[in-house]
Amino acid sequence: MLQWVDAALAGELEADRRQLLTASLHQADGRHAQAFALNDVVMQKHDTGRTLDFETRVNGHYVNTHTGDGIIVASATGSTAYALSCGGPIIEPHLEALVIAPICAHTLSDRPIVVSARSVIEIALHERPDTRANVICDGAILGSLVPGDRLETRTAGEHVTLLHPPAHDYYKILRSKLHWGRGSVER
Repeated sequence: MLQWVDAALAGELEADRRQLLTASLHQADGRHAQAFALNDVVMQKHDTGRTLDFETRVNGHYVNTHTGDGIIVASATGSTAYALSCGGPIIEPHLEALVIAPICAHTLSDRPIVVSARSVIEIALHERPDTRANVICDGAILGSLVPGDRLETRTAGEHVTLLHPPAHDYYKILRSKLHWGRGSVER
């Protein structure tokens, strides 16, 4: 571990800037909460066995009404996390894009989509008895969403800088973590 601190102080590591997301929870009673996320912003059902009905908008344009357990808005960095397990694509980390991935959609036609990183994604629950969802940013709960509230996610103006050793190879790490090429010769 100390060798990497020494390498960082000596300027031997490569800087890798990653875009952050910002989630804004606008509640019907006027309260507002905001948080940053590197990987994803998740809206998921709150401790109930029932699905959620909700709609998504991108830049003010209606996209879809969903029925399912929730939805993920992931950065390119987060595309290999929760969004991937929901059928989302892998996005190269420096591509300026976001993934919108439904969680356990109640229809086969509700698929993940990729939008520009300049997009503003809005999510709102439809009115139904006992409808409540949690908004989670990189695993930390931001707050609860109920009908009448609105969740807005976009890229933030801020970045985080990761440091990598000079031999860092994104695709080698991807192959290792996803177990690609098992049984074949590693190149």
